[in-house]
Amino acid sequence: MAGCLVCIVGPSGAGKDSLIAYARHALASDSQFHFARRVVTRPSTADEDHDTLSDEAFIEADLNGEFFLSWRAHFLAYALRAEVGLLVDSGHCVIANISRAVLESEVLRRLPCLIVEVTAREDLLAARLAARGRESGTDIQMRLARKATSWPADLAHITIDNSGKLQDAGEILLTILRRASQGMLPQAAV
Repeated sequence: MAGCLVCIVGPSGAGKDSLIAYARHALASDSQFHFARRVVTRPSTADEDHDTLSDEAFIEADLNGEFFLSWRAHFLAYALRAEVGLLVDSGHCVIANISRAVLESEVLRRLPCLIVEVTAREDLLAARLAARGRESGTDIQMRLARKATSWPADLAHITIDNSGKLQDAGEILLTILRRASQGMLPQAAV
């Protein structure tokens, strides 16, 4: 088995957490796969399960080298714990929800890495954002107006459209993850 980091990215409302939960459930008995828990400076909810730290504790943990990768987005701090790199180095396929803004990070180039971009139609994004009730209408419009990040040429990238049934997109993700765990990553652009 080959170790790799699979970074799930995409706009808010695309269904990244739902797809990750689908894959986590399907792969629960396979120790090859590890689903990284994010650390966030916002309380966890049933829809977004993560470890929570205060701003002060987050800064201290980051300074102490406890994170593999950290970033800020939407006035919050996010991170993946240092164990992510260790798991990939030991042959695990690690799946992580990260921000498109950190794709240029050099830390991602230290490991075999695959970017899985989750997309959905704009009307669905708007409806999903409104349904979660965290943002105002203006905030939702600002999120929808964010332009997609261009992909670093040296990172392999694949896109999943999650506009239809979750099961359909979930099965595509499972195929991608199983192939990635065998070292079959798509070729990055050169």
